[in-house]
Amino acid sequence: MPPAVPSSAVGVNGPPTWPRATVRLQMTPDFGFDAATAIVPTLSALGISHVYLSPIMMARAGSQHGYDIIDHSRINPDLGGEPGFRRFSDAVQVHGMGLILDIVPNHMGIGVGENRWWRDVLEWGRDSPHADWFDIDWEPAEPSLHGKILLPVLGDHYGAILERGELTLRYDAELSGFVVRYYEHAFPIRTHDYGDILRQGVTPDRDEDGVLALVIAGADSLRLSDRHDSDTVGRRRVAAVIKRRLAELLESSAEARAAAAAAEAAFTGTPGQASSFDPLNALIERQNYRPAFWRVAAHEINYRRFFEINDLAALRMERTDLFETAHKLLFDLIAEGRVQGIRLDHVDGLLDPQVYFQRLQADACAAEARGRAAGHIPPVTAPNPADMEADASPFGPDQPFYVIVEKILAPHERLRESWPIAGSTGYEFMNQALGLFIDPAGEGPLNDAYAQAAGPIRPYEDDVLAAKRQVMEESLASEVGVMANRLNRLAKQSRATRDYSRMALRAALIDVIAHFPVYRTYVSPRALAAVGELEGDGADPTAARIDDQDRRDLQWAVGLARKRARTPDVSVYDFLYDVLTGDLALADRGHDADTVIDVAMRVQQLTSPVMAKAMEDTAFYRYVRLTALNEVGGEPERFGLSVTAFHHACQTRLEKWPFTLLATATHDHKRGEDMRVRLALLSEAPEVWLERVRRWRDLNQRRASELPDGRRAPSANDEYLFYQTLLGIWPLDLAIPDEDGTVAAPPSEALADITERMVAYMQKAAREAKRDTAWTAQDPEYEAGVEGFVRGVLSANVGGAFVADMAAFVARLAPAGIVNALAQTTLRLTVPGVPDLYQGTDLWDFSLVDPDNRRPVDFVARARWLAEGARPSERMETWRDGRVKQALIAALLDLRTSNPNLFAFGDYVPLETVGCHADRLIAFARVSTDGDQAVVVVVPRLVWPLMDERDGLPLPRGWADTAVQLPADAPWATRGLCDVLGRPTAPPLSAETDGTLPAALLLEELPVAVRVSDTLLA
Repeated sequence: MPPAVPSSAVGVNGPPTWPRATVRLQMTPDFGFDAATAIVPTLSALGISHVYLSPIMMARAGSQHGYDIIDHSRINPDLGGEPGFRRFSDAVQVHGMGLILDIVPNHMGIGVGENRWWRDVLEWGRDSPHADWFDIDWEPAEPSLHGKILLPVLGDHYGAILERGELTLRYDAELSGFVVRYYEHAFPIRTHDYGDILRQGVTPDRDEDGVLALVIAGADSLRLSDRHDSDTVGRRRVAAVIKRRLAELLESSAEARAAAAAAEAAFTGTPGQASSFDPLNALIERQNYRPAFWRVAAHEINYRRFFEINDLAALRMERTDLFETAHKLLFDLIAEGRVQGIRLDHVDGLLDPQVYFQRLQADACAAEARGRAAGHIPPVTAPNPADMEADASPFGPDQPFYVIVEKILAPHERLRESWPIAGSTGYEFMNQALGLFIDPAGEGPLNDAYAQAAGPIRPYEDDVLAAKRQVMEESLASEVGVMANRLNRLAKQSRATRDYSRMALRAALIDVIAHFPVYRTYVSPRALAAVGELEGDGADPTAARIDDQDRRDLQWAVGLARKRARTPDVSVYDFLYDVLTGDLALADRGHDADTVIDVAMRVQQLTSPVMAKAMEDTAFYRYVRLTALNEVGGEPERFGLSVTAFHHACQTRLEKWPFTLLATATHDHKRGEDMRVRLALLSEAPEVWLERVRRWRDLNQRRASELPDGRRAPSANDEYLFYQTLLGIWPLDLAIPDEDGTVAAPPSEALADITERMVAYMQKAAREAKRDTAWTAQDPEYEAGVEGFVRGVLSANVGGAFVADMAAFVARLAPAGIVNALAQTTLRLTVPGVPDLYQGTDLWDFSLVDPDNRRPVDFVARARWLAEGARPSERMETWRDGRVKQALIAALLDLRTSNPNLFAFGDYVPLETVGCHADRLIAFARVSTDGDQAVVVVVPRLVWPLMDERDGLPLPRGWADTAVQLPADAPWATRGLCDVLGRPTAPPLSAETDGTLPAALLLEELPVAVRVSDTLLA
């Protein structure tokens, strides 16, 4: 571990002006700051410029992801707290690297009473200074919840839980007050009620000094002042005094403790005697919350959540006081020179993302200025190109700080250029890169294979539509209800719309959201301001000036909903369109303009979780034709991407978002980066795949279970998913053919690991699909049947023939899969954008969705192999251990480190490919701004027909006359190009007389080629 350095220390020249390459580390209690500090030298040696951490603010105890933050003002003690963070930050700075933090502006963890803001809201209700920080509907449709918060945490109906004695009144010294206990939960009791509680245990002999009487009198005064006094601050001050005096008394007086115990006993009922619980029930009924059965949440919860997770409550980050409080620690770390970038989680949950980004940029810039003035941050140097002013930001004039956002885009959607950000977290590139390795010719045969294996298949778009409706009627029904209430109140403002009933509005809203083609739109008050600015230019005075993209998407959604509506009065859809576009605010029909925009913006916060839950967490587990395509930000029905389209996407990225992240693996991916491109091979060999699936179904038919209701476990669809998943995760060292082509049986311990991973995955997949079982309605019989099937077919004894055949099939696919993997890695490290690595993926990544993709990483072995300094070509003979991938990453990151300006600002020039396999190559050049130097990149695609099964190496053969055509008028094209991946002594390669580089020479030693102008290696 590097030695600690003073907190003000920085690297020799400070961190790089912009990220060249990032690596994301998942911080957990088992991998905290000290563990991360130990690997900083390895990350630096690999060529990483910025370390990118998962959330580090204080989360719930034991959190494995950090997204359930409970205190924004503290660094998570589970990770090592502030001292540990400073040691880590010092090490990062000493190695000349920067730090990017993942922050969570949309929600907080509120479970089991750990969040002091939430506790205060539960105790004080709307009088809490934090009440407006959470997105709570205090006037929901359910009358019993007026002025209250639903707490859906009980394991059974409230009455049953109460009368079993599982709710108990206790004094909690740690929380300094009375609470209602329910296992780990502690619901605070209003100080106003302390008098009623303590009177049950106070007798003259227990209150000799009359202190308890004073506490009781003080609590009673609070209840009286609550009705007549508007001085909330004064009441809170009195309550604090009451709590403090009671705490002191209970600590010092045995008599007081006895009185408190007697009071608790008075509120303790006897199971079997329902009336004995009346006092406790009456006390709970007076609180600002209502404990409820967890299943009630779907229909009655009245606070906005993160998706349907009850213990993650959404924040109203649009409030200035909350923004300043929640970001103070972040800006302090920026001012200290310890943070150089921000990754924003779930920005679609924010009310107005653009305003949030603008405020974040302004305050981050101010923090940096404070840091420079204090000497914590070195002066800005010109980032280049040469004509850029010294104090200019490479990210743009209105975005001085590096900010990236988690945003999932539809295929037709573009990141908003008005947002002051540097780009996204890279899901777009992940799917663009994968598309190159999908053979469009395989779509029809794979459709047939899927139908034969799993039965009649519903179109993917129908699966998504059905899943959206299911999500809105089940897990997110309460959120839909809240929006229907808001729409109903808005409609009642005008005689023109008051006849739209709440139920009609709810049904229409569900229809419209079900047909939404994007995660959300971004209508805001700026739409109305723009209309005022454009008066007189011929603009429609009744149409809000929203983004054309938003209007187009709303027209699409409302149009389809209206077309498929079954109601005789479809005018309700016109009303919804006018609300969601903001047009109604300008229509002069009696509706309050601010309310119209507020409702439109809040509906936008709902469409995103509906899409995410329906598509990523439902349809992706139902429609499994080719699971490589079922990736975050992907569209399973889009089969492949042309090389021309890929080049266009790269050129657009260089022009619009040159510093966006390029990811192929993340903490949220559904399948590891190398697993996806292995599965992509099925598009090239659908007939071979179908033959194998038929064989496996025959071998394993007796392992499936017949359930009492006639269903099969696993279903045919789940079995098809199982075979793809197993094929994808099968380790390379368990698929090594002997000289005669046979593959040895896996060791029992290795097979046991695969089995446990598959059991966990198939259970999660079945629950996510919500067909035969679900998280909220688990079917133990079906799940047991699936687990029995997995364990049976992977048993060395029972499933020996199947296991051997799977290993043999992986051995056949593996070399071509590795070609795809190395090609994908090369593209990520050389095309425009900032390559992002996910921890551990410098070796092969055959992981599954979380928690599988968050397993511990052996950083010690990686450090040892990296230190050997081998070139990629030297690692080819041992390609199965993944070191060739690590060597490739190290070589290309070294090239990026030596030539940061070329990769940040240099042109992207697609190169023409010629010959019989021209369509199996992707070639381009990254050219310096002066046009004199270049990096030429050539990688293969769709290589299945070029793989020699007898070779055993991941090297396509038979390129024949296939070549890369260099531009005749480019200065760099006429000189020799040096190999940065092969033997150091290899002579430069010059173009043939016709200006081409033969593929056979370029890809002789490695399946990928990167050639550079000799001056770039100086």
